[in-house]
Amino acid sequence: MKTKLSLLAFASILSGQTCVAQDKAPVDDWKPAPSNQAGKQYPQVNSEGRVKFRIVAPKAQSVGVSFRGSSPFTKDAEGAWVGYTRPLDEGIHYYTINIDGA
Repeated sequence: MKTKLSLLAFASILSGQTCVAQDKAPVDDWKPAPSNQAGKQYPQVNSEGRVKFRIVAPKAQSVGVSFRGSSPFTKDAEGAWVGYTRPLDEGIHYYTINIDGA
């Protein structure tokens, strides 16, 4: 019984720390990804390994990306939606952009 309670307490502590880490604002040292098309500023990557997206869709009601743990996308005054991922391992990542459910 003590072992089960200890494991449960440990799991609770770990999950609590994970939630806190996701709420922390990303480091603001964004640079265009090296794999971008020439002259394109997005997506951008920061020193934490997060990826920042900017999607211009002024008539959209919602925009998101398929990475688990990504931030909600927010719309600015110009109609561009911006959001970022959790820290990702270095390498190639496939993703989809979701605009109004499509």
